[in-house]
Amino acid sequence: MSDRDPLLERFRSAAALVGTEVCQTSRESLVEILEPLAEAGGTGLDHDLLTSYPEVAPLARRSEAWPAVAMSLATLAVADTGSLALAEQDPQDRARRVLCRRHVVVVPVERVVPSLQDAAGPIRRWAREGRVYVTLVTGPSRTADIEKILTVGAHGAIEVIAVVLDDGAGGGDGTVS
Repeated sequence: MSDRDPLLERFRSAAALVGTEVCQTSRESLVEILEPLAEAGGTGLDHDLLTSYPEVAPLARRSEAWPAVAMSLATLAVADTGSLALAEQDPQDRARRVLCRRHVVVVPVERVVPSLQDAAGPIRRWAREGRVYVTLVTGPSRTADIEKILTVGAHGAIEVIAVVLDDGAGGGDGTVS
């Protein structure tokens, strides 16, 4: 049993409570896991994901409108809340994941932190560095703004899937940057 196993189990449990599906894989199997999640109706890949994992590039599928699926690289994940932190530099990456129906987020296991308190330092640093699009995604988009009727997908994806890479090949040294 790895030291990270209890933390991963906390993340998996919290993510399930907020409606995020979690699966684990190795870098070697990443494309095999992501391929069935891509759609012919359009799959957009964010810059950080393509830079860290160039082998996923063939999964990108163009569409006339915004893609049905967005695939991103998490900058970190929070075990206590099941949240995924995304710190995009490119407004197109942010728009893509807000306007898609399915958001698939690749999370190197080394980037899972225990709590929001542990995430606060890196988030402050990203803001100082000028990463203006820092977002915590905690499950599929939900709102009950209109007549207190729950609507899923009004402000983001209807489906969120976290793909945890568990072999230490986390696109660099695995540190939260």
